[in-house]
Amino acid sequence: MVEDATFDDEAAFQAWRVSEQHLTAVAHMKENADWLVGDWVE
Repeated sequence: MVEDATFDDEAAFQAWRVSEQHLTAVAHMKENADWLVGDWVE
């Protein structure tokens, strides 16, 4: 299970991190998936 996203800038990334969509996905993944965070910033 993967949540994959690409952002135009740091502000967009930070806004997504606190969004309802992301928090809902996180809650689901915590209950149903092996958990590994992999934020890759170029």
